[in-house]
Amino acid sequence: FGSDWIETVDVSDDGNTWLGWNNGFTGTPGYFTAQGTTVTMLTAPAGFSAARVAAIDATGTAAVGGVRFGETVLERPTVWVNGVGTVLPALGDYQTSAFTDVATGGSIGVGLCRASLSGLTDTAFVWTSAGGMKTLADFLDDYGLALPSGVQVRELQISGDGTVLAGQWEANASGPSRGFVAVIPAP
Repeated sequence: FGSDWIETVDVSDDGNTWLGWNNGFTGTPGYFTAQGTTVTMLTAPAGFSAARVAAIDATGTAAVGGVRFGETVLERPTVWVNGVGTVLPALGDYQTSAFTDVATGGSIGVGLCRASLSGLTDTAFVWTSAGGMKTLADFLDDYGLALPSGVQVRELQISGDGTVLAGQWEANASGPSRGFVAVIPAP
């Protein structure tokens, strides 16, 4: 890469594929997956820039994160399957949304939204290839589950099979953080 450092971001369950970042000291910085001697750069799809990848699935075939659009720091959630990136629409009027984790195969992703045009508070989301983008609250409601009223989710992860969501929420900015786990039927 011509980099003076490379950092690992995540690794597949079998340890054979890893997601990494290089600083591009003498080359182009960016995220990549590596398996053996094969390296696949994860670039932003046309019309977007600054790919930022957060997680790779259990098999090492799907990675998720976000990409920047325009000259701002606004992001759209993005999934890369076998190195090919697909930018997804934002949830509602949120200007910044990015994935934080992905289930095996890339058909379910979770993430966080920030910077709403209408002043909505930060919110967590769940995306499924079958059902599209929903707030975490709406997704959990579909399964008869609920978060406590008024909490803001600050971290969100998903199990490989997509049936366990885990994260951290806060009741207010000065209050303590709490962890949570939600177990749902298989999507």
